Amino acid sequence: MEDADYFNHPFWKIIRQKRLRIDNFKCYYCGRPATEVHHLKYNPCGLDRIYNLRSICKECHKLWHEEFETLPGEHSEENFLKFLELKYSGLSFREIKIYFVNLYRKYYA
Repeated sequence: MEDADYFNHPFWKIIRQKRLRIDNFKCYYCGRPATEVHHLKYNPCGLDRIYNLRSICKECHKLWHEEFETLPGEHSEENFLKFLELKYSGLSFREIKIYFVNLYRKYYA
């Protein structure tokens, strides 16, 4: 099933709304109003489970895909929360990247 077909499928609409309701329409990561749902692990077959989804605000979702995913290491929720902490502390993306490169070397090298 193509992504466009899946995201228009009634099953996706139901499970998406359920996840948003569970999280009270608040971003799982920052607490702002959530309007989107993020897949922790994307399943190309479209067999989503509620525990694999997180309500997320547009800004956090953009940060996850456009910045966080470009960093080395594991793209886990724990690391994303650390990324947000560093980002909102005023560090530049370059400084954050250095942090994750060093973390990656320490734990994965």
